Amino acid sequence: MTSPVELHLLRVGACRHLECMAARGGRWALMDFPALCGLIRHPAHGWILYDTGYAEHFLRPRNNCRNACTAVSCRSSCRRPNA
Repeated sequence: MTSPVELHLLRVGACRHLECMAARGGRWALMDFPALCGLIRHPAHGWILYDTGYAEHFLRPRNNCRNACTAVSCRSSCRRPNA
């Protein structure tokens, strides 16, 4: 009998950023964004660490900023609307 494949989701860290930079209609408040990875135990191939990195939408410029601004980095010239 073969052992089943196991998946363990691991929280390996986090970053803090404004909620509104990641979610439409989000608040101007800091929140934690967990960094996750998957640790897979395969019966024939052993342990495999699977980490996808940031999602593509975190790296694209946001429409509400006048300059290049992403959820990961934002220039100081990027101002809060109505500020």
